[in-house]
Amino acid sequence: LLDRYLLQGLLRPGVTCFGVTLVMMLLERADRLINQIAASGGEVRFFFPMMVSEVPYYLGLALPAAFFISMFIVIIRLDEGSEIEAMQSSGLSLARVTAPWVGVGVVLAIVNLLILGFLEPLGHYQFRSAQNLARQAGWSGKLQAGGFVSDRTSTLVADSADSTGERLGG
Repeated sequence: LLDRYLLQGLLRPGVTCFGVTLVMMLLERADRLINQIAASGGEVRFFFPMMVSEVPYYLGLALPAAFFISMFIVIIRLDEGSEIEAMQSSGLSLARVTAPWVGVGVVLAIVNLLILGFLEPLGHYQFRSAQNLARQAGWSGKLQAGGFVSDRTSTLVADSADSTGERLGG
């Protein structure tokens, strides 16, 4: 009964902290990624595959952070209500009171090991592949007057170009 009570106290703040932490981290990454794609002239179609491939990394960061924050919140609540003192006065040690949380911590450590050990490297590889494709697909074929464009065999320069950069002269 005590274990269930302690785990229920951990569940709500844990899920809330996990959701908020994960969303904040992903939004920050999305902002940086949008700026990076826009600066390199990439297309928007690369944004979602790149963001999805970054999710395992941020899951691995958000999980322990949310667990720590929720543990902190639960312990403060138990202390404010003098529940810890009541548990100790009934003969329970702090080791017994914290046993369900240690169990949750071990389970989360195993889950985090699986995420960071297997999913994150795969996601990182997919992110780098999509990033490379976005960089290579960034040139739209539009030139400015006096601008140089080179590949391995030739260099192209135009004396004049219309406002769209698609009609060239000279």
